[in-house]
Amino acid sequence: MRKLGMAEIAKINRPKLGRQVPLEVFRLLRLVGIRGGLPMGGKSVTATIGREIGKSLGCRTMEELLQLLQAYRIAIPDVLERSESHLLTVLDDCLVCKGMDNIGEKVCDLEGAIIEGAVSAITDKTVRVTEVKCN
Repeated sequence: MRKLGMAEIAKINRPKLGRQVPLEVFRLLRLVGIRGGLPMGGKSVTATIGREIGKSLGCRTMEELLQLLQAYRIAIPDVLERSESHLLTVLDDCLVCKGMDNIGEKVCDLEGAIIEGAVSAITDKTVRVTEVKCN
């Protein structure tokens, strides 16, 4: 199966319904479909999906990644700490959890995996992202 990148994905021709899809549709796919329909809440699937998405973004620098997260409306990233081996980031206005009631668990593993894949591609090293707080 051929891998698709942003160039192919960005080709949209929906003259009647347009480019925008309600956020509720994404949340249904992510939180009801994947989380509810797969073992372990779909965490291994979202990790794999997120890493592949992150790698496919084609970011060359961390700054480019942070800009893309906001440009694609995934979240507004704010870097709190940064060193050679550590990055602590807050994602505000997250597309999965912002505005939802706190359900007592972390649900933004897809966003973390996207960052993980992108940073791995940028640094050419294996990295690990850990979601420490959600919503």
